[in-house]
Amino acid sequence: MKPRLLRIATVPLSLHKLLDGQMNYLQQRGWEVHSCSAFGPEIEAIKSKGIIFHEVAMTRQITPWRDLLSLIALVRLMNKIRPTIVHTHTPKAGLLGMLASAFVRIPVRLHTVAGMPLMEATGVRAIILAMTEWITYFCAHRVYPNSHGLMRWMNDRFPRFKSKFLVIGNGSTNGIDVTYFSPSPSVLHAAHQLRKRYEWKNDTFIYLFVGRVVPDKGISELVQAFLSLRSQCQRPVKLLLVGPLETKLSPIPKKVMDIFREDADIRLVGYEEDVRPWLAVASVFVFPSYREGFPNVVMQASCMGVATIASDINGCNELLINGYSGWLVPVRSVDQLTNAMKLAQDDDNRSLMASRAQDWVRNRYAREIIWREIEREYSQQLEQRSRV
Repeated sequence: MKPRLLRIATVPLSLHKLLDGQMNYLQQRGWEVHSCSAFGPEIEAIKSKGIIFHEVAMTRQITPWRDLLSLIALVRLMNKIRPTIVHTHTPKAGLLGMLASAFVRIPVRLHTVAGMPLMEATGVRAIILAMTEWITYFCAHRVYPNSHGLMRWMNDRFPRFKSKFLVIGNGSTNGIDVTYFSPSPSVLHAAHQLRKRYEWKNDTFIYLFVGRVVPDKGISELVQAFLSLRSQCQRPVKLLLVGPLETKLSPIPKKVMDIFREDADIRLVGYEEDVRPWLAVASVFVFPSYREGFPNVVMQASCMGVATIASDINGCNELLINGYSGWLVPVRSVDQLTNAMKLAQDDDNRSLMASRAQDWVRNRYAREIIWREIEREYSQQLEQRSRV
């Protein structure tokens, strides 16, 4: 019987989406897998796949009293189930999960970093976030940045913990299901139905964004670039934004929300469980995020054969080669983003870039490759800790 594993994230959406299939793979390989997060609608989906779930209230905000209660609850949970490995994801779960597992003296304590708010933070918030990361890394035995660029940044920012940092495989937290994210006949039919439903003509050029609709995904810059580009275009163009709209923690500026409401060429679609038809209907995928760890949506677009314009940041610049398999633009540069969106209208060049990106992602980031590397790392950590 393999050891007991506890995976913790702040919200169940992270466990359900970002680790899709991974916990089941480990369970089939003989591991006893437990999961834990705060309450959320995705809990039933996690349980339906046979994964043991434990609910512990956690918040994404800085809430000292509630965080203390969460920490106590995690200590009690770990004392009850006695995991051999605790592996945390997302900043708050990392802080509380690593603190609790260090207190309980869990044999193997692991944390994954997938993007970092600290990169964009300033002032007091930056100090608090840096302290949070420092405590998490101090308590962990191993920390996994999910891209090489992110690890370089962490090495510079937290040199004391350089020996703990490791990128698993080629990067990515979970890889990509290359069979699921493919332009199958059923997906292409669904994309055709979308065109019919919204009455988009065959020559309509569709720019697509997928992700949380929040300022640090570059939404304001994307809207400005689209409006500038549209004034120069002879063909009809549309901008679609697929993903949840954040209204409390990080809301979109009012002037941008006004554009969403008033501009018929920009459609705020909202959250979609299945993004494949939207990717299939897109002419090009645009992802002007300020910071990432290793963006799943860029892998998904590439795997679907959709050319991508993305920010020249961690993760994106490991998936795309500028001018060869996609377009990389500086963060917050409306002018260069506009230019790349214009260049992407060259049908032949766009098709060639999409094909190159598709081959790169399928050959390096198929999720089975990532899963095998994660299990190998678990086994190595168990062996190493047993000698300590």
